[in-house]
Amino acid sequence: MLEAVDLTIAGELQSPREDLAMRLDIQETALRSWLAAYSFSDNTGQAAVCRDLAVKKTGNATSSPDSRNSLFNLTCETLCRICHLLIAESLVGLDKRILHNLSPCPLPDTCTSDLRKAMIMLEEAAGTPICKARVMSAPLHFLSGYYKRHEDDEGLQWCHETKEALRSEAPYLHWDALLPWCLLTLNEIPYYDADPYA
Repeated sequence: MLEAVDLTIAGELQSPREDLAMRLDIQETALRSWLAAYSFSDNTGQAAVCRDLAVKKTGNATSSPDSRNSLFNLTCETLCRICHLLIAESLVGLDKRILHNLSPCPLPDTCTSDLRKAMIMLEEAAGTPICKARVMSAPLHFLSGYYKRHEDDEGLQWCHETKEALRSEAPYLHWDALLPWCLLTLNEIPYYDADPYA
């Protein structure tokens, strides 16, 4: 869909903009619903309900923050917020008249702000320098792209400073090779003991 948006805006694709906008709107609504239910980088929406349920199931209030702020949960949220930003930006890029027939969508600037908040918690949850660099590479990549397209020097500077801080912690990493690895949350993969004598 994002490729179709780019081609449509460039005039290289003559597909109906209304159909494309409607498909994007459906996806945006789904992402917004997921974030309302499972976002842990703020204290709004249904996340509080999820936390209460976690406490009731375990009977232990101290276990809830650990699960709430787990690397897995925050990685999922951050990736969802990246998708939300891309879709919000695409909807704004389409004909403004089309947007009047769609459900209200947050502005891309709001999405970038929410993504940056989630990134702060994600970095804290990651812990080790290698893990930080791995999980932060994707949000920094997409945020930098957004800020570059919109000539936001302040945002680009923030991305640059954050990236350089991460690189200074783990200078042995090849930064460009990290992007595909952001989809994996390695510490959530169940441990498998391959020892046949165990």
